[in-house]
This record gives sequence, C-alpha cells and structure tokens, in this order.
Amino acid sequence: MGISAVILCAGYGTRLQHDLANDETNFHLKDIPKPLLPLQSKPLIAYWIESFENVTFISEIIIVTNEVHKDL
Repeated sequence: MGISAVILCAGYGTRLQHDLANDETNFHLKDIPKPLLPLQSKPLIAYWIESFENVTFISEIIIVTNEVHKDL
C-alpha cells in the first residue's frame, strides 16, 4: 500500500501577480498560476510531479487547486 502525495496549488498568487504587473521584463507571465510558470522548458509543477513519480512508495498524486484555476 502506497501513500498519497499532495501538491497544494490553491493560492491566488496575489503578491506575485502584483510584482509581475509592475515588471516590464516579465509582464508576459502575468495571470499565469504559479505552478504553471515556466522553468527552463516546462512548468514548475511538472518537476514536482516527476519527483513524486520517482518515489516508489507514493501511489497517487493529488493536486489541490482553487475554483479560479480548476480548469487549467
């Protein structure tokens, strides 16, 4: 029997969005949820999922989101 890994993605990123709105070099990232922000060639959340997939005792990965990002 394995255990569940939980990735919390339910924040609104208010501070980050404020900073991005005021940063001309990264303005294109505004309104992208933090877990989907690109890091090198893929979204940040992809690295977390890959890490959990490589742990043999984790049987499922649960991603918790908020109502705003439920369809992403």
